[in-house]
Amino acid sequence: MTEGYAGKKNYVFSRTLSKAASPKVSIVSEDVTVFAERLRLEKGKDIWLVGGAELVAAFLDSAGTVRFEISS
Repeated sequence: MTEGYAGKKNYVFSRTLSKAASPKVSIVSEDVTVFAERLRLEKGKDIWLVGGAELVAAFLDSAGTVRFEISS
């Protein structure tokens, strides 16, 4: 997944990475709440979130997540 998902802005949340493997991917090391607030100011409304429970919980805690659609 070094090239990210086509047609989407790609962010990787990491405490250790400082550089992405592709210019199509942005590394995010800031707090999820701060990132989510900034993201809400941008055009669009949906976030396609691929990650584990800790990341999902952080987005839920940011109080901006209204709906989840779970896919397997």
